[in-house]
Amino acid sequence: MRKNHRIRILLSCLLVLLFLVSAAVPALALTAKEQSWLSRLRPASLPKPNGSSSFPAELQFMFSQGHETVTLKGTCSLEGELTDEEILDAIKQAAAEHGDYKSADDACDDAATVDRLSNKLKFSEEDQKRIVSNWLSLVGADKIVSLLGGNLPNYGGADVVTAVTEMIFKGDAIAGLKTLNPKPSGLGAGAVISGAFLSWEEYKRDQQRYSDIVDLANARARLRTYNTILNRILKEKMKDRTAWTIRIQDQVIKKQNYRKGPDIDVPYIYTSDIVLKKKDGKYEDPVGTYEGDFTLKIDLDLSDYDANFHKYLAEHMNKAIREAYQGLATPSMFWTAVSQSVNHPSENELTLESKSVFVSLENGLGRVYELPLDVQKLDITRYKVTHDMVSVIKQENEGAIETLTWTEIDDSDTHTAYHQDHSVIVIKLTGEKTESVNTDDTPMPDIDVRGYMAMTLVVDLSADLVGQ
Repeated sequence: MRKNHRIRILLSCLLVLLFLVSAAVPALALTAKEQSWLSRLRPASLPKPNGSSSFPAELQFMFSQGHETVTLKGTCSLEGELTDEEILDAIKQAAAEHGDYKSADDACDDAATVDRLSNKLKFSEEDQKRIVSNWLSLVGADKIVSLLGGNLPNYGGADVVTAVTEMIFKGDAIAGLKTLNPKPSGLGAGAVISGAFLSWEEYKRDQQRYSDIVDLANARARLRTYNTILNRILKEKMKDRTAWTIRIQDQVIKKQNYRKGPDIDVPYIYTSDIVLKKKDGKYEDPVGTYEGDFTLKIDLDLSDYDANFHKYLAEHMNKAIREAYQGLATPSMFWTAVSQSVNHPSENELTLESKSVFVSLENGLGRVYELPLDVQKLDITRYKVTHDMVSVIKQENEGAIETLTWTEIDDSDTHTAYHQDHSVIVIKLTGEKTESVNTDDTPMPDIDVRGYMAMTLVVDLSADLVGQ
């Protein structure tokens, strides 16, 4: 029994080991031949829809209390791509549908022929005219040129040369050009054609060039057909693998007013993560209905606020004095900052989210869509306001010193909104002290901040092509 138990344990361990090994082995890589097909036949760019594949988009956000509009930028673009395996499958399928190919090897051969002969067949216009003239003579067309030139003034010899040249260069080749007996009987090492001696070497060279021209033209024609089929297949695959997407993932930092009395501006950090996908999935253009996730975070950098609130407070008091005395205030009337203590760093954060935002671009291309968003349909998933600080300022003249201690404690979680300013005046001559305390401990109201906001989604389908 113990021996059988050990065997079962051993078999279990072996099975686990085999599972782990098989899980660690990646999918089979492409063969060397398949890699060569991809290298040679992969299109320089995948098919694109009509017009642009990307347009500008943006979210415009504004607090209603006179803040500047903040613009977060993004795109409405066709997203997604085909894998190497999917492109390879299209390459194979296109070869199978091509009447002249048995496999992608044939397409590779034609591509290699085009590369090789395109470089080889570079010669001057004079060379081309000479070769055409020689070949016209060899096939007897020079007599036709002469005849038409004398009897049909509207159709001269030059037209015949052009016609024959076009036939050859387009690949509608004269079959005899490749099978013509290159050495007429009894002419020895050369032939006299159109009054000029054509050497055997020159004749052979021209014959090879025409053979190459025909091969090049035919290879190009087959490849054009192949690439047309491949482009159609890739476009069909792209429909399943790509989607028009409005994506606005941006961050903007803008200094804006945070509070009045004292007036303080702080950096507002706006961060958007908006991804809306076209519902119908049509590949051709971005027009349609979009749905997806929407997140907008607003964080305030309150480090300067915490460090220098006492200075802002003193300046606020001094501004009131200058306005009251119309330039007659003396230096002893102004307040100076004494100290600033922070018990907990200030926070002000807001996050608005939704998992199902809908927008519609229904009226076609060539226009700018400005779509107001209903802020009330966004959920407030985070809202935090915290202040906990004590600021001290003083005013001193020849007769007295006044010290003002400003305490501020706010906490949105507990609805705390506590404020106290404690003033102490000491008469220098007598030491007499006078104190006054002003306290406001009204709970922080439960305010729906969404009512103070406005948002507009802008998609510019009239813009110039982007990334084309």
